[in-house]
Amino acid sequence: MNFRVLIALCLGVIVGSGCNSTQAPQEAPKVTVKPKQAQEVVKDSLFYIEQAKSLRPTALEQSNDLLLQAIAQSTIDNKPLQSIQLAEQVIPELSLAHQVNFGYLLLAEAYLAIDISNPIIIELARKIEPSYVPQDRLAWVEYHANLQQQKWLEASLNIVPYAQDEMAIQKIWQAMAHLSIKQLEQARWQHPVLLPWIQLALITKKTITDHQTYTQQIRDWRQSHATHKLNQFFPVDVQQSLGVTPITPTKIAVLLPLSGRLESQGQALKDGILSAYFNQNIGTDSLQSLEFFDSAKNTIDTLSPLIQEFDVIIGPLLKENISAVQQTLLSGQVLLALNRLDHPPEQVDTSQQLTSDAPLVESYYFSLAPEDEAKQLAEYVLQNGMHNTLVFADDTSLTKRMANTFEEHWRALTQAPAPKLHIFQTSKDMRNSVAQMLDVKQSEDRISQIERLADVEVIGKQRNRRDVDAIVLFANPEQTGLLNPIIEASLSAFAEMSLSVFASSYSYTQEQTDSSLRDLRHLTFIDMPWIINNEQWPSLSAQSTQLWPERADTNARLYALGFDAFSVIKQLRTLRGLPHSSINGLTGRIEVNSKGIISRQLSIAKINNNSVNLVEVD
Repeated sequence: MNFRVLIALCLGVIVGSGCNSTQAPQEAPKVTVKPKQAQEVVKDSLFYIEQAKSLRPTALEQSNDLLLQAIAQSTIDNKPLQSIQLAEQVIPELSLAHQVNFGYLLLAEAYLAIDISNPIIIELARKIEPSYVPQDRLAWVEYHANLQQQKWLEASLNIVPYAQDEMAIQKIWQAMAHLSIKQLEQARWQHPVLLPWIQLALITKKTITDHQTYTQQIRDWRQSHATHKLNQFFPVDVQQSLGVTPITPTKIAVLLPLSGRLESQGQALKDGILSAYFNQNIGTDSLQSLEFFDSAKNTIDTLSPLIQEFDVIIGPLLKENISAVQQTLLSGQVLLALNRLDHPPEQVDTSQQLTSDAPLVESYYFSLAPEDEAKQLAEYVLQNGMHNTLVFADDTSLTKRMANTFEEHWRALTQAPAPKLHIFQTSKDMRNSVAQMLDVKQSEDRISQIERLADVEVIGKQRNRRDVDAIVLFANPEQTGLLNPIIEASLSAFAEMSLSVFASSYSYTQEQTDSSLRDLRHLTFIDMPWIINNEQWPSLSAQSTQLWPERADTNARLYALGFDAFSVIKQLRTLRGLPHSSINGLTGRIEVNSKGIISRQLSIAKINNNSVNLVEVD
């Protein structure tokens, strides 16, 4: 592009930005200039463009430096969109490596000023050669790129050399808090520069179930790191967690449908709660009363006066009843609903002990949300480096909801191509879908076409498409038992690598036989630990098998939900105050977010021949 044309385009960006500004016009300030005193020159982006314009066309390197300065100045002046528009004009015209790389850095910083979650930041971070740009500025671009990809440790390592102020110290803590105990233990030896953060994170994750031990170990940490900046800018969430008063109920009411169409589900939840009551310390220490109320026989208005004397209310099960129960509760009562609201109300501040005049009921929401499973599957597939995915889903509201959540979460995590989704209705439709989406049908058609043209029999094997590395199924166990062999049979002998197949808990049942397990070989799926490997709770497992030898999968999962709902009560406040802290339960690794929503990380297993084997993950 001609130099003068480039300058004209840059000037056009500045003029256009001014004309399109949505800010309200402001009255120009009155400036008094003393005689014989020159006005101060305003060095905005226009100043640098005019400077570049005044140079000779042969002074290309110098003029490009000025245009890059114009891009930087626009971001400094809080006009990042103008920076992006300028960069789009200037960067394609750059040829010197240091200018090109600096241009990418400026463009990334402009995008960061608008939206730190924009996936283009990942692409720009990959383009920048570190030797050509300021390392401290590149570190923040790479930090945000790694955050988007959930590379928490890498993000922390990006900025720790430059962590001098409170913001940087806290950013490292927020990233490190995502790491599991295993990841933290590994990082302790590999990255000593992060040791203070690692030690503090391990305390919050290992001792969270014992508030007294937790408090003492935090004090010890602060004494041993008295001069460290993390102690100087101590994490607010950890500080607040020290003042949290654990929930120690003396009376618990449980609202469940113990009759009617949901009697089976309600009874399974009741069995889990009772098992936890008789197996946990809370059942023998402070708790004096555990009482069940049938929400199928009683209206909310009828139940309201009956439950006002209880500290904690577990239930109700139906989403439509949660808000009605919340409105009847008194200040100081805690609600642990066994479902979720689409829009939970604001929560009370649990950093201080609740008082009688607390404005809102303290509420938590615990459910076996299928959307959580879909999100975990998306994260796991991407973490294993698989970016070209096909999704098959049964034509039901549940499986389509899971498939859509998988796709939405995938798009939020990566720039990789969005998964191609196919909804099937029948077994024949399912078989045709696999052949079509793996391009096996096209391969077969090509063989037939060659045979017709050559009038001879062609000895050949169909080839499946090479760009697919994973298939995700949202289907019931019977459909999965049909789908998985079809996928295996569709794989070409020429394929350079195997095709991984993933599924949710919806695809697995404890009632699998040796024959049905063979149909699921090589399948990787997620499910709660209680279903995959309940041998880690031998006495509880033996008791459950003895009392309910033929309990269906759905009710077995609800039993685990009831057990965990009762068991987690004492830790609810601390878990909610410490993002990404967790405890292990029958239903998975349990976390609580700031809105009181309880989520679970499920176990991962792979089926090999006739056995189900846990997959060890970080």
